[in-house]
Amino acid sequence: MTAAPLAEAVVLLTAETRGRAAAAADLAFAGAVLLDLAAAGRVAIEDAALRLLDDAPTWDEAADAALGVVAESPSGTLQDALARLVAEAEPIRIALRDRLFEAGRVPALEDQALWLFTGAPRGPDPAAALRARLATRDPAPGDAALRSLLQAAGLEPGEPAVAG
Repeated sequence: MTAAPLAEAVVLLTAETRGRAAAAADLAFAGAVLLDLAAAGRVAIEDAALRLLDDAPTWDEAADAALGVVAESPSGTLQDALARLVAEAEPIRIALRDRLFEAGRVPALEDQALWLFTGAPRGPDPAAALRARLATRDPAPGDAALRSLLQAAGLEPGEPAVAG
């Protein structure tokens, strides 16, 4: 499992999020990670329960870190897994951000503690392109899922999440 399309998209859209919107961005990221794991057949989400289906190594740093957090969720509830992913998201987020940087989709980080991007991505700005796709009247299914996830977390999908 190397693809994490929803989690990568949330990283792109919320990389410079600060203030009150940061908590919403963290929740959106945790939800995206769980949905990506479910799409890969690694977890099953049934009602309010989360069941680990396959914890074998994926050889992908972000996916393995996420699986480790989910495997350590003692109650097996979706709420507990989300809370743990929010609390332990940083290594997963950094692995995804590094993957996006290596692909030329985000610029270098000036200050990793503050998540400030410097320079410009190689080629068109992927976050701006993604925001434009999310703002369309009839988004593609993957974009509709992302838009729904962001809205459920309290973020406006078509705007940068930098509310103070």
